[in-house]
Amino acid sequence: MSMPSLIRAARKRLRRLSRRRKIENRPPEIVALEEAASRLRSTPLFDADWYLDTYVDLREAGIDPALHYVEHGGREGRSPGPLFDGGWYLERNPDVREAGVNPLLHYIEHGGREGRSAGPLFDDAWYQARYPDVRDAGVNPLLHYLEHGAREGRSAGPAFDGAWYLATYADVREAGANPLLHFARHGRFEGRYPGPAGSDTIQDTHEVRAAEPVVSEPSEDEEQSALIRLMAAHPLFDGQWYRALYRDVAAARLDPARHYLEHGAAQGRDPGPYFRSDWYAKVNAEAIPVGMNPFLHFILQGEAEGRLPRAEVLHAHAKTGQGRRPHSPL
Repeated sequence: MSMPSLIRAARKRLRRLSRRRKIENRPPEIVALEEAASRLRSTPLFDADWYLDTYVDLREAGIDPALHYVEHGGREGRSPGPLFDGGWYLERNPDVREAGVNPLLHYIEHGGREGRSAGPLFDDAWYQARYPDVRDAGVNPLLHYLEHGAREGRSAGPAFDGAWYLATYADVREAGANPLLHFARHGRFEGRYPGPAGSDTIQDTHEVRAAEPVVSEPSEDEEQSALIRLMAAHPLFDGQWYRALYRDVAAARLDPARHYLEHGAAQGRDPGPYFRSDWYAKVNAEAIPVGMNPFLHFILQGEAEGRLPRAEVLHAHAKTGQGRRPHSPL
């Protein structure tokens, strides 16, 4: 080997050794953060572009989205993608919050198999009970649905009917899009429904069954009846989600829209996965008359004024500049 070749080889080896030394000298906590961020980037539940579009403060600061979510976003209750609701997961799993572990990593590695759900649209416990082969394989239910289940015609749970969604929306079907992912990213903003109107499938411990007939309640005046019908017909009101989440309502066989109008809002309940009652009432306190149902205000006035149904869509609406329901391509 000539002298110039020897020199080039020596310099190349020196650079490799230098890089290795830098890696070995990094603090263990930095190494752990980067390893966690790397695991996030490999899962379809982390969507870097969605994260930056939703939390524009991060894009403007030029922050790496995966690193930010591992170090800060997870414990702040931010969502890493449209199918994992970080705040929702922490609220329903206080042991995860108290342990200080990243909620998405917990869900991927443990929570899903334990029957904990990533958000209101996909029911992990239901999916495992309905499909014992998934449970027996020990895989994460939502990841299975995204990779295999939807294509195999399996259902996501009581709150979302994927087969109905594809049959109803030909553009989604023809695009070959995953129905649940399409609804989470686009359909909910476009006024599409997660299932057939009036279907009252509710969650059961071991199976899915049709809801029993709603028990008739005392008659009410025409105005109250009209308000209930108006609320139930709105795309953001999801009766089957309401029953699946609030088991007391399902157990008592109460009408979801009636219960939310008369009791649920005052109790801090939400009418569907994409409207946050407490958040809307707080942000729009100056506009909502005292004692008025926040979702009813949104339907009758707030939506037309461009008021938003929940904090998580704030930046998405601002980015599109297309009014109350931004349309996104498939």
